[in-house]
Amino acid sequence: VRAATVGLKTEVNNAHPFERGNFILAHNGTLFNHSDLADKYNLAKADYSVDSDIIAGCINEVGDIATVLKEINGAAALLIHDKRNPKVLYAFTNGERPLWRGNDNKGNMYISSLGETLYFLGLTGIKEFKKNNLYSIENGKIIDHKKIKNVPYIKPTVFTTTTTTTRNQTR
Repeated sequence: VRAATVGLKTEVNNAHPFERGNFILAHNGTLFNHSDLADKYNLAKADYSVDSDIIAGCINEVGDIATVLKEINGAAALLIHDKRNPKVLYAFTNGERPLWRGNDNKGNMYISSLGETLYFLGLTGIKEFKKNNLYSIENGKIIDHKKIKNVPYIKPTVFTTTTTTTRNQTR
């Protein structure tokens, strides 16, 4: 189910997950600087109608998840898959949207934005992902995580000046 934030909820192309090149991404939240990021990474805005899809496009353009995540401004809980590393799932939250994890008795990891859902499923080891950490998950286990220092990107404003000249007129 998709709550409409940016883009129409009835448009099929706006449904998660989004796939751009090597990256597949699902996002819970709303970004304020998606247009600025699209400009920075030279994305054709006409090809994107949802902030989440722009994140996927930016990550694909750069080839590095962390580079783009540090620049986002707004709420974000994300799951990202890089086809070049098919055994690993990446999870990230900047704390403005929750992201929880828990395991079943076979060691499978389940991830949800609602911790209650994981309890309802009877999972164990339920914990919230720490904010501003990019987690690498393989075979239901966290194999690595790194802190992401958030420095939101805002497109620089170009100031221009106009000069007005006056003519001396004689009558």
